[in-house]
Amino acid sequence: MPVGTGAPTPRPATPPPRTPPKVPPRTPPAARPGGGGAAPEPLGEEQGGKGGKLKLIIIIAAVLVVLGAIGVAVYLFFFAGSGEAKEDVPVTKKVGSVAMSTGDQMNINLQDGNFLAFQATIYFDDKVEAAPDPTPARQVALNIFMGGDAEKLNTPRGMEEKKELYLEELNKLQIEQYKDHVVEVFFSVYSFQIY
Repeated sequence: MPVGTGAPTPRPATPPPRTPPKVPPRTPPAARPGGGGAAPEPLGEEQGGKGGKLKLIIIIAAVLVVLGAIGVAVYLFFFAGSGEAKEDVPVTKKVGSVAMSTGDQMNINLQDGNFLAFQATIYFDDKVEAAPDPTPARQVALNIFMGGDAEKLNTPRGMEEKKELYLEELNKLQIEQYKDHVVEVFFSVYSFQIY
């Protein structure tokens, strides 16, 4: 034996491997013996099956009722009238069989040396039996357009405004066939020479 060595030193024993303690599975208090009542019954057709379907049907019905109410509100807001009788709405006249041209194309002087080439077709109501003389219609066109601004007249809005004014002025004429008998006008020639 070597000097200074004595008996072999015992090695420490390895502890046994640790295993987690066994825990019994959790059971609801009602299912434990003496734990406060009977265990709940599984959901069958009588309880949960119909109950879930009934709730779904009620929710769908409620959503459909709300959507229907919104649809009715939108319809009434956008499409239905206010219920009041409108007194300012003019009675629309029925176009008769008489139509008339203002004759040959007219060149009407505008501002700044520009001019308008103009010709119109005038439609009368059914009370007019023969086309009247076009001279008054030509004169009204001259009065409306002469000296006008080509930039303003050469827009869709400017043309519509002048068309409405032309119709209004023709109906104001104190000539029997024109007075309140012109239903519609169509500008068959409406072009500009702008410098």
